[in-house]
Amino acid sequence: MEKNGHPRLRQRHLPSALGSRERDEWMLCMTQALNEQVGDQVLRDGLIGTFSHMADHMVNRQATSESCSNAMRRAQRETIDITQTNPMLSPQETQ
Repeated sequence: MEKNGHPRLRQRHLPSALGSRERDEWMLCMTQALNEQVGDQVLRDGLIGTFSHMADHMVNRQATSESCSNAMRRAQRETIDITQTNPMLSPQETQ
């Protein structure tokens, strides 16, 4: 932030209509990526909490008021084994 200043994420996202559905879909992707890439549960939970708070802040259009916890629960259920989607990867390479 010292070099380039505040990122102003909310301001940069104002041209896009972001409601609870978009927030939940983004959280689904982020949670799935963290589940696949971050082995430390405490770190992963902290990052998910931080991203959830940020995602709630990005919402800029009225929609149903639900939290990101729905998307996080769905991401945990739907986390896929990337070796199933990419046959070039062996299970050892993904650990």
